[in-house]
Amino acid sequence: MQIGVLPSQGFDGIAVALLGASNPLGVFFSSLFFGILQSGKGFMNAMTKVPPEIADTIIAVIIYFTATSVLFKRIWEALFKRLRRDKRDKKEQAVLDAKTTKEVK
Repeated sequence: MQIGVLPSQGFDGIAVALLGASNPLGVFFSSLFFGILQSGKGFMNAMTKVPPEIADTIIAVIIYFTATSVLFKRIWEALFKRLRRDKRDKKEQAVLDAKTTKEVK
């Protein structure tokens, strides 16, 4: 740890839980992945002259895609829930209409 630099364990922990979908097995494998990226970014700079910020960028992209997939899943489920409810309401209305027409005759 360097003076003046805050550790990022909290941010990484949130990212690991998000990527692992709060599933114990998923969190285990995503933590291994994040650990490999974090430890490998120093070696990557020394061996290939690739900046270590590339690993942080990869982590950020993974977090964005994971977060948006959760968002799209919730929107998709809400949309289909509404469509199913509308379809059920139409069926119920058709049944009521059929009953009222039988009563009238």
